Amino acid sequence: NFGKQEPEHFDAPLYIFSDTATANHTFLHYLANQNNGTYFNLNSLPVKTVLERIGKPSFNLLSITSNEAEVEEVYPAHSRPIQNHILVTGKLFADEATITINYGINQKIAQSHIYHIKKRDAFEDNLLQTFWAQKKIEELMIFSRTNQEALLETSQKYGLVTPQTSLIVLDNLNQYVEHNIPPPPSLPEIRKQYFLIMEERAGKAKNNKEYKVKQILNLWQERIKWWETDFPVTKKNKKEEGEEQEHTHVPKNDIVLPAFRTINVIPVITPLLPATSLSELATSTIIGITVDEIGGPLPGVTITAKSNSGRTIKGFSNALGEFSLPALTKNTYTLKADMKEMVPVEIQAIDVPHNAIVDIGKIQMCHSKLCPPQSQNNLQDFLRDELVYTDSVPGGIPSEIEGGADTTEAYLEMPNRMVAHAMILPQPAMEKANETNIGEPAAETPPIIVLESWNPNTPYIKELKQSPRNKTYDTYLAQQMKYGNSPAFYLNCADFFFKEKENTIALRILSNIAEMELENARLLRVLGYRLEQLGKLELSAAVFEEVLRLRPEEPQSWRDLALVLASLKQYEKAIKLLKHVIMNEWDRFNEIELFALMELNDAIKKAKSAEISDFAIMPQFIKPLDVDLRIVLTWDADITDIDLWVIEPTGEKVFYSNQKSAMGGIISSDFRDGYGPEEYLIKKSQKGTYTIQANYFGTTSLELTGPVVVKADIFTNYGRPNAQHHSLTLRLSTKEDTVTLGHISLPE
Repeated sequence: NFGKQEPEHFDAPLYIFSDTATANHTFLHYLANQNNGTYFNLNSLPVKTVLERIGKPSFNLLSITSNEAEVEEVYPAHSRPIQNHILVTGKLFADEATITINYGINQKIAQSHIYHIKKRDAFEDNLLQTFWAQKKIEELMIFSRTNQEALLETSQKYGLVTPQTSLIVLDNLNQYVEHNIPPPPSLPEIRKQYFLIMEERAGKAKNNKEYKVKQILNLWQERIKWWETDFPVTKKNKKEEGEEQEHTHVPKNDIVLPAFRTINVIPVITPLLPATSLSELATSTIIGITVDEIGGPLPGVTITAKSNSGRTIKGFSNALGEFSLPALTKNTYTLKADMKEMVPVEIQAIDVPHNAIVDIGKIQMCHSKLCPPQSQNNLQDFLRDELVYTDSVPGGIPSEIEGGADTTEAYLEMPNRMVAHAMILPQPAMEKANETNIGEPAAETPPIIVLESWNPNTPYIKELKQSPRNKTYDTYLAQQMKYGNSPAFYLNCADFFFKEKENTIALRILSNIAEMELENARLLRVLGYRLEQLGKLELSAAVFEEVLRLRPEEPQSWRDLALVLASLKQYEKAIKLLKHVIMNEWDRFNEIELFALMELNDAIKKAKSAEISDFAIMPQFIKPLDVDLRIVLTWDADITDIDLWVIEPTGEKVFYSNQKSAMGGIISSDFRDGYGPEEYLIKKSQKGTYTIQANYFGTTSLELTGPVVVKADIFTNYGRPNAQHHSLTLRLSTKEDTVTLGHISLPE
């Protein structure tokens, strides 16, 4: 149930024991015989017999050979042990034929018996056909997943019950139509009406398909029109520069980045008013801008000003990062900027005169992933000392920035083993980045991508962290006794061991998810996503194949498998699956076809590079759309609404009620029925920080009892040779919960 259905052959005899009535006995027989061993069904064999036969090679039927023009579909088709007798079935097409049955031990033929079969000796009997079909089904059941269609066809044709079918009694025309089963020839009138209804249905289905094609084509043309539109650059006016602030203090657990802040005092001219009003109006205001690591606007920052006399004024930065604290009396103030996931910044000794506007300029804040509070006060020192450096960067990185400033390149290792590519600007270059206008077109410098990670605050992870390195697996086994019924336990523990570079153990732990509930598509989806993130693409594809078997009515099942196959460069299979998403009728998930079209065109472009040219796709649908930035959000829960929010460098939030931004970003329609995906696209990005958030809007699912697993895929230069892909998984625990998934900063 994890990975390939058939394991590799072993170098020693394999003995298999089972006392489970629901086991796949046919497959276990096959597996043991292929490895020169024996399968023991303990429900049908006495213990004494089992003990006597362990270790002794069995005498087997090895193979049956014949002329394929004379005989077809002979069963058994695989090796099996001989007990009292053996029955061989097949289809005879010639007047007579010869078959050879080979016997032996350990796959070596010891003797052969030849039999001559003549058609004139046969007799017609439906019971014999049914017996042959039963033997065929036994063989097909060895690999029931891959033989699913053949099993269904055989069982329906011969009226046999299999795990894929059930017995049904049909009494009238409506029931035959409902279950799409043709009436037997013994009911000619009902049979005639049935085929008339089916013909009418086929005509309606054809019309519906034509309508859908037109509908999807219209949506695709709208997408192409957006892609071909040039959006204006959104700029922000520069502030006049003045004297640099001299009174900067770093309190404990806070950090102040290298400041390029100016403080300007602007007198306020008030008109002549009655004396009673002058005291109310003769106040001052502190204004400024909050920016991130590279100078992009940072909205939603809490700004607090506290005077020496103890009075406190609080405000917030707006969408452009601007803030204003009015009604301040003449005094000396301490200003603090604070925001979740950002390191607080404090400025002391700000002298505010009477009746003035005090402009403190830019307050630059740093993400806590880059500058933990306990680190040194200088960001550049922290990055130099704490990051893992590398000489190779995907896609390349320039050795210099305009103005001669050297660059430092790094990989940020996150707790969930995701690696984020970062470019660190030394102080002169950082100063230059901070002085430029927000919203200008981004240059070719690789982006800074900071991804959040899931940090489970659980007892078992604490135990693992405290355990000696050589005892961590023993600790895991002990914790499994307490928490082994929770899928989150295996996900978190697997992450821990991957982080410790114990990949074999981590995969073993992760495989437990596949064994918890074999028919739980939701659990398998989570497992498939995690394997994909870890680069175990073949295992991931096998898991998504099982999800597709369980949930073929959901387009996400087809899409998930297609994307993994495309990553494996199996483009033809991937394109076929994506084409199914586009052309099939779905009861819900409107406009998921647009996602599939984006990914289909990307797969076609790569397939052409691999000299594959036959795609059988309408030419109107073939139009690769490359973009600077693509963000896709998916989740594991049905009938659950998770919303993708993207805050652009201008501060504009793009989400379900604001689907098109001024700078050209678009977001897909709101998926309220579960799974997603939701998507953000911008063809020509502008420099600054893009903040990615997920909002848990709500759920009506009765089966949803645990956190929702959210997966974000971030593509830069999507559809281009230098495309990069980052992925992360987080969990949302409560409704109306909003989490920041990451930040993408595009330097100049």
